[in-house]
Amino acid sequence: MGERLKNTCDVRHSVWEPPDNDTIKINFDASFNQITRCSISGIIVRNKKSLIMAACTYPWENISDLVMAEVRACLQAIIMAEDNGVLRHMHRRGYV
Repeated sequence: MGERLKNTCDVRHSVWEPPDNDTIKINFDASFNQITRCSISGIIVRNKKSLIMAACTYPWENISDLVMAEVRACLQAIIMAEDNGVLRHMHRRGYV
């Protein structure tokens, strides 16, 4: 059998909190596979009632490291917000 990989993730038990007023919250995150150099970005947009307004995933290739994967996820969230006219409500990366 192959060598078992050690889990180096920092697991946080956090609860999503809705935004105040009539704003929306955009959360994003990324996964990264160091061996294949591939990444997947996940984005979710919710309103104050926690209803999902939009959600998507984006696959990426030739990603150098986890930081670049996170940058791609952030950039895609900004593009999504801009395309939907909600850029002024952009929320810092949170928990998807």
